Amino acid sequence: MLRDFDRDCGGDVGQRAGACRKSHYTEGKMETVAELDRITRNPAVMGGKPCIRGMRVTAGTLVGLIASGHSYEAILAAYPYLEEEDIRQALAYSAWRIEEIEIPLPAA
Repeated sequence: MLRDFDRDCGGDVGQRAGACRKSHYTEGKMETVAELDRITRNPAVMGGKPCIRGMRVTAGTLVGLIASGHSYEAILAAYPYLEEEDIRQALAYSAWRIEEIEIPLPAA
């Protein structure tokens, strides 16, 4: 069973989404998300959406820009405070979240 980051990894204010050191079960194998150290979640920043290094740029914004055909170079020119690794981690985080399975629990 794969568990949600917020529930399983603490999801503390300012917690780095990728800082969780727990393993997650995916497609029959164990994986960790420890390499996503640039993705942060903080309820006080962008409503708690996954952001890049605590800034007001969401992972979803970067994924959307890539999906609409913008190059890394164009994104970095528009957001000069970002780095290539920020874009890579936003894509990796999005891929990880898409593969996550939510299992509803029966009402108590």
